[in-house]
Amino acid sequence: MKINIVKMTEWKNLYPIKKIILLSVWLFTVLILYASFVALIKDHDFRTIFIIILDSVGLVKSFIPIKKYILTSYHCMPVFNQIFTKEELEELLENEVFHKMTGSKENPLVKIGFVFMGNLFQRT
Repeated sequence: MKINIVKMTEWKNLYPIKKIILLSVWLFTVLILYASFVALIKDHDFRTIFIIILDSVGLVKSFIPIKKYILTSYHCMPVFNQIFTKEELEELLENEVFHKMTGSKENPLVKIGFVFMGNLFQRT
């Protein structure tokens, strides 16, 4: 059984759960917009127009950033996400060996945890 270090890092930083929560909140605002339209149609309550306008502006302005966040494959590798697809990243990292880096008193890497991966440093 292979351990995918990138997926472990994703779960360690709770990115999949953050995606689910963010999508749930956004869909809840869609539900509020729908309920506002229903209230406007049934009750002819024109005070709900204010809620409809605010909710619509919020949904439209937040759609593209939320879409980008949810569709990003690996958040712990932001530069590589722009260059490679998810399949290419998994293929590149398939046989990669990660080592914990240690240093001396002069080496500032002692204070911050880094993982050395080929020609790349990743903060842990």
